Amino acid sequence: MARKKLSAGMRRKVQRGFAVLALLLLIAAIAIVAVLDRRVTKQFEGRRWTLPARVYAQPIDLYAGQQLSAQRFVDELERLGYLAAAKPDRPGTYQRRGNQVSVYVREFRFADGPQPARALRLGFSG
Repeated sequence: MARKKLSAGMRRKVQRGFAVLALLLLIAAIAIVAVLDRRVTKQFEGRRWTLPARVYAQPIDLYAGQQLSAQRFVDELERLGYLAAAKPDRPGTYQRRGNQVSVYVREFRFADGPQPARALRLGFSG
């Protein structure tokens, strides 16, 4: 099979054709991106703060001598979705009796590793 060489004029026409095709594809891509950008911006503009934000973790550091009342601790438990129960025998439940709070904490992953669910009893004074 013999290969035919393109003449210089024909080669320029082919190159010009590829350049025009590439330019048209680039213009089409820019137009598509612009249309999609306009749609997304229009859909979410002005609704930036209407989507609900929720904090899923806010640890409470407990230590002896901390200025924390039993009521404030119960308020924090309820904010975290803990339920009052006659007997806190499953994770996510608590019971308050005066200045004592029994709570069955949920399992969680702490910096030093996973912590299992467990029952705790805290006493508050003052």
